[in-house]
Amino acid sequence: VNKLVINYIVEEMRPVCTVEKPAFVKSKLEATKSTVIDYYIKEELAKTKYVCTTADIWSAQSKSYLGVTVHFIDDKSFERKSFVLCYKPFKFAHSFDKIAGVVNEVYTFYDLKIDKISGIVTDNARNFSKAFNVFSMSLSDTNVNNDNDNFAEFPELENCNEVNVETFPYFDEEATYVLLPEQFRCCSHTLNLIITDDAQKAKEEQKYKKNQ
Repeated sequence: VNKLVINYIVEEMRPVCTVEKPAFVKSKLEATKSTVIDYYIKEELAKTKYVCTTADIWSAQSKSYLGVTVHFIDDKSFERKSFVLCYKPFKFAHSFDKIAGVVNEVYTFYDLKIDKISGIVTDNARNFSKAFNVFSMSLSDTNVNNDNDNFAEFPELENCNEVNVETFPYFDEEATYVLLPEQFRCCSHTLNLIITDDAQKAKEEQKYKKNQ
């Protein structure tokens, strides 16, 4: 019944708030606005071969939030489409393992397999960099990146497919491993760091001052 309701709302282009109308609520159907949106996004993602995602964590009023978006080109119309997959409080420390776990949960919820995600764009934060150094693989890779330095805190691991998720209490108990796509660093954030951070450091360098 829920699927029929969702199909009706999507195909007839009815507003998603339809499921919040008093008459609809009285019908005691279980569909909600979030259910409708999630179903539509999953249907759209299932139609495309490749997607790119972004992820960011920020703080406001002593609280942290995680945002994940997805972007792709429609196979038929060649139209660029974008969706917000996640916007929710991030209740953990901003450590690399917890970032990896939560991002993986978002991918799992939307049935996004690793071979479908061409990459993920993040800022240059060290926790993000380490998360993807440890857990990522690109579409062109046949084996997971196995840099021994990346596994300093996981000496028992030989590759990311063998990550013991029991060490991560926030994972689904049925999960067996975490694997993330290749990371691409945000160009805008990189340029911002050059202007606000690297440029200031350059001014303090004696060689730079001498060359000026």
